[in-house]
Amino acid sequence: MTNIEKVNDFLSQAKVFYIVTVDGNKPKARPISFKLLEDDKLYFGVGTFKSVYKQLTDNPNIEIVAMANNLWMRYDGIAHFIQDDRLENKCLDILGNIGKMYRENNYHMGMFYIENAHVEIKAVIKTIEEFDL
Repeated sequence: MTNIEKVNDFLSQAKVFYIVTVDGNKPKARPISFKLLEDDKLYFGVGTFKSVYKQLTDNPNIEIVAMANNLWMRYDGIAHFIQDDRLENKCLDILGNIGKMYRENNYHMGMFYIENAHVEIKAVIKTIEEFDL
């Protein structure tokens, strides 16, 4: 299994993961679940009309965080956007109703992969603190 396949597999196990961008000088995180492994690249898609797209085009530093099976992963680097109608259409097909809504409204998906990436996968060792409020 290649390293990018390991990342893809981890994100599949997590099901939902968090993409972290920079908005001005503040971090912004949001949950996403779409990814596509194609030609040894792991692609993600964000609506070009959304703030996440503007944040990534203004500052392409990105981090993806996920947790699965008592492990957590941090995957960071530089978002590299590509224009590929075939890949965008494949993405919209996979997204089902969301893809249908994008097509009906003539929205576009900004497709990107992460360059100069660094990945950490670590075990959750123990609970540090637990309490009720």
